[in-house]
Amino acid sequence: MRVGSSSPHPPLLAAFLKYAFLPTPMPGHWSWHGRTALAALRGMLLLSVAPMCLSFALGGALSVAHFSAKVNEVRALEFERAGQNRWFLRLLQVCSAVTGMSSFVLFLRLCLDQKERVGK
Repeated sequence: MRVGSSSPHPPLLAAFLKYAFLPTPMPGHWSWHGRTALAALRGMLLLSVAPMCLSFALGGALSVAHFSAKVNEVRALEFERAGQNRWFLRLLQVCSAVTGMSSFVLFLRLCLDQKERVGK
């Protein structure tokens, strides 16, 4: 076959992957041997991929559950340590004050903008 000629059939690898992985209907001219082989291939691929996906999903969920259990275990101790540190408490109060004042100024600015729009 020449390089420049166009082929009416897809390349063999593309056709193989299409039939193996996609639920495309089998060609009508295939005998029972070809249909059985394709069904067996799809079944074996499904039997190998499904447990792998299940193990990834279950492993991820169990990892998140284990991590959250460890975080909850350490959380109380960290809150106690933070409460005993004077500098942390002062910094927390300063940050809370800045947040409160910023929120109040933003609220006032929005109220004034609202009055100006209604007055026009």
